[in-house]
Amino acid sequence: MAKMSLERIVFVVLGCWVGLLSLACMIIFWLLTSQLVLSILMMLPFTMLFSYVAMVQYSRLLGFYIGINGHLDAIINGDHRRRVRRRFEHGLGFDIQDKLINLSKEIHLAHTRYDQSKLIIYDLLEELDLPMLILNEKSQLIRANGAFSNFTGYAWQLQQKKLADRFGLHRVGETWEFTDFDINKRWLIRHSKLYHDGKAHELLIFIDQHSTIRKTQTEAWQKLIRVIKHEIGNSLTPIQSLSLSLSENEPLTPGGQKILSIIHKRAVGLQSFINAYVQCSKRPEPNYRLTSIKNVYQRIKVLFPEGKLVLDGDLIEFVSDPALLEQTLINLIKNAFEASEAEQLVVLRCFTKSNQVFIEVADRGCGIQNLENIQTPFYSTKENGQGLGLELCRSLIESQQGELHIKNRKNEKGAIARITLPLHHPSSPHKG
Repeated sequence: MAKMSLERIVFVVLGCWVGLLSLACMIIFWLLTSQLVLSILMMLPFTMLFSYVAMVQYSRLLGFYIGINGHLDAIINGDHRRRVRRRFEHGLGFDIQDKLINLSKEIHLAHTRYDQSKLIIYDLLEELDLPMLILNEKSQLIRANGAFSNFTGYAWQLQQKKLADRFGLHRVGETWEFTDFDINKRWLIRHSKLYHDGKAHELLIFIDQHSTIRKTQTEAWQKLIRVIKHEIGNSLTPIQSLSLSLSENEPLTPGGQKILSIIHKRAVGLQSFINAYVQCSKRPEPNYRLTSIKNVYQRIKVLFPEGKLVLDGDLIEFVSDPALLEQTLINLIKNAFEASEAEQLVVLRCFTKSNQVFIEVADRGCGIQNLENIQTPFYSTKENGQGLGLELCRSLIESQQGELHIKNRKNEKGAIARITLPLHHPSSPHKG
């Protein structure tokens, strides 16, 4: 048996009701008049009255049904402000209307709370310094944070609806990776499911593994130097004071005087060394400005009048702290000239790749022995070196969210110090 719609069922029920009432009226008139034709004629006005009442009720019920259906459609489509028109003041119809109104209010309240929670999540994403993005079911970007904008070099709002592969991302099984080998080696991608506007999306978080390791190392060294400063520094102060007092106030042999002088000088030297490294471990706050590599080169070149320093690569402009960058380059170029023979060139090279600035100082000297220890604090290959120069350089670059790496040339003599900086930073319009 075919299923009937609700409208047809109501129509059939009301039709049967009209037919039964009309038949009852005809029977009553026939019993009273004993004339069938007259009874039928007298029944017709009542039949029309019953039909009119039935149609009014049918229209009322049909309007109630259409109203409920429209209200449910509005809820499904996210319109929770629509209200049900009350067509009944009591009975089952009134209960249904009342429950729909309460349901709409509850859904509206839940949706408001959801919107507030979503805004809180977005605010939290924006505050975090890890690049984050949200992809829809088509792997299109629908949301990201400021750190992601810095990572790509463009505001994420201008990149909405772009596919993940436009950002160098591709799916490998259930995980995500970068298509670029070097970037993939450095950045780890964490991902999880995220329900956004009722749909399952993916949240991707980029974690800089090098930065995390380096941060752990820096914290360990800073903790160590604090211990050294406290424990050794507290001992050096009385040693300096006592050695100076004995030397000035006590009669000593020339040999004893010499020994006390050596003790005093070594204590002062060690204290100066500790203070220098404590100062080195404190990262300065960068003052970002528009920086021209050509201007930086011209200012540095005058400091090495006898050295052959040449500029190669792109004459680009980028955002950095010019003072911190120049100090770093001066130290690296000085090291390059010291490792090179007379008349050998030292090349300052600059180029961009993947929204990063690369600045290299390359020489053709003897290269670096024990390369794995070259950036370890206190380690030096120089006879009178303290092992703080490269540590200071790295600290200055990392304060600008950059990196410093040093390596020997392949298949030829010499070494290369490479500085990596983000291409885009919050900057002022001044040029450095």
